[in-house]
Amino acid sequence: MKKYQIHICLVNENALGNILPLIDPDIAPEKVIFCYSPSHLQDAERQRDFCLEKGLQVQLLALPKRDNLSELQVSFLQLQLDPKTCALNLSGGSKLMCMAAYEFLDDDIFRFCVEKDSLYPISSPDQFNFYDLANKIQLEDYFALHGWNVQSLVRTKTVLHDDLFDELFENVSTYEKAIGLLNKLAHDADNDGVLEMRHHRKFNDAQVKLMGKLYSSNLLSYYDANTVRFVDHDAIDFCRGFWIEDAAYLALKKLKPQDFAISVEITNQQGSKNEIDGAFLYENQLYLIECKTSHLAREGKGTQTLYKMDTLVDYAGLHTEGILASYRPLEDYDLRRAKDLDISIIQGSALRNFDQHLKNIVEKSKESDQHG
Repeated sequence: MKKYQIHICLVNENALGNILPLIDPDIAPEKVIFCYSPSHLQDAERQRDFCLEKGLQVQLLALPKRDNLSELQVSFLQLQLDPKTCALNLSGGSKLMCMAAYEFLDDDIFRFCVEKDSLYPISSPDQFNFYDLANKIQLEDYFALHGWNVQSLVRTKTVLHDDLFDELFENVSTYEKAIGLLNKLAHDADNDGVLEMRHHRKFNDAQVKLMGKLYSSNLLSYYDANTVRFVDHDAIDFCRGFWIEDAAYLALKKLKPQDFAISVEITNQQGSKNEIDGAFLYENQLYLIECKTSHLAREGKGTQTLYKMDTLVDYAGLHTEGILASYRPLEDYDLRRAKDLDISIIQGSALRNFDQHLKNIVEKSKESDQHG
C-alpha cells in the first residue's frame, strides 16, 4: 500500500481500526485528522494523546450530532486537503459519518477500512486485495486506548518448580483437596506475615504426599501434623496459588503471541483498579486469563469469578476474550454459565497442555471472526 501523508479517521469507541495503520512503520502517515461527534470526544482525546506520544501531528475536527446527515456533510467541507496526500479510514464513526465523509470529501482521496489486522481498499480495490498490518501494538497501548493505565506487569521471570506443575496437573483428582488446605495455610501465613503456621488436623495421605513434594522442591523447610514452615515469602506466594500463574506464563511463552504478561494491574481515570493474572495480544486481539486454584463451587465463587471476568472483558475493550484456568474442575452449572458468557475454560488435567488449549482458543476466535 502507498504511504499517505495524512490519514483522516472517524472516531468511535473502536480505536484499533484507526490506530493500527498509524503505527505500521511502512504506511504510517505524518499527520492524522480525527473527526468525532460530541458523544465521542473522550475517545477522540484518547486517540489524539496516543498519537502525539508516537510523534504524529494531530488535528481534531468536531462534528455535529451524528444523526444529522446534512450538517455532517457540510462539516467535512471544512477540511482543506490535497487529495493526493490523503487517505480516508472508514473503519470507525457512525454509518452516517461514513456516508457523509465518503460523499463530501474529494473523490481522489484513497479510501480504506480495517478489519482485525488487515487493511482493505474501498475506492480502488483493483490496486490490491488487502494489506496485512504489522502487529505492533503492545499491552500498555491497548489498555491506554480504552481508558486504562497499566500500573505494573511482569513480562519476564524465572519460573521454578515447573516439574511440580506437571505432577499437580497429572494428578488433579489426587491433589485437588490437598491444594485447598495448602491455599488456606499459605493465605493465613501471608495475612499474618509469618513463615510458620500452626494447625490442628491430621494430614490425609494426599496432603502428606503434597507436603512432601513441596518440601522436596524447597518450598517448605518443615512440616508435621501441627506445623507447616515455609522457606520464605516467595514460597508463600507460590503456595497460595501463584504457581498456576507461573504455569500460564510458561504456556504463553510457548504460544509466542505479539505481547504477553502476567500479574497485570490497571487503573482508570476514576481510580478503579483491576488485577489481571494474565493478558496477551494475538493478532491485535486481547485475551485475559484468570487463574484459580480454589474450590470455585463453594459459596458461589465460580459464579462470582465468571461475572467478574465478564465485567473485566467489557472494561478492557471491544472483542476481548476471557479465559478461566481452574485447577479444580467447575460444576456443570458454572460451565454452562461460562458458555453463555463466552468465557473459555481450561480446567483440571487439561492444564497439562495449557499452551495447546490457548492455541485452540485463539484459532477458534479467528474462525469465528472469519465466519462472522
